Amino acid sequence: MARKERLSGQTVLILEDEPLLSFDLELRLQDLGATVLTAFNTFEAIGHIADENLSMAVLDIALKDETCELICDHLWALGIPFVFYTGLSAGPTLERWPHVPVILKPTVSDVVVDALVGLTSDGFCRLSAEAQPC
Repeated sequence: MARKERLSGQTVLILEDEPLLSFDLELRLQDLGATVLTAFNTFEAIGHIADENLSMAVLDIALKDETCELICDHLWALGIPFVFYTGLSAGPTLERWPHVPVILKPTVSDVVVDALVGLTSDGFCRLSAEAQPC
């Protein structure tokens, strides 16, 4: 199945405090048919998680004055898969979530797209040891 087909109809949360990176990724995902919700901090992200039917998320670990760990906890509890899009190659968040794909900045948006498509391999989201339908 092509990338466009895998992401079409999916709702993706982007938690990224750098507006240009967020905007670039948002446009690429929209081009592929995804609905995109953006948040620049955990407060905005929690609002999207509470109000929307999310399929997956892209999370920057180090936000201006906080980390994304609260969001990771919420997404995990809801069974929503996520990837990290970060400049950090090590740290407590990565140690706590070793199974989560990590995309290191800087990179092109298609690398992030490929990681999101990987979450939907074979039509399933891989969040834990058990595959769950997306």
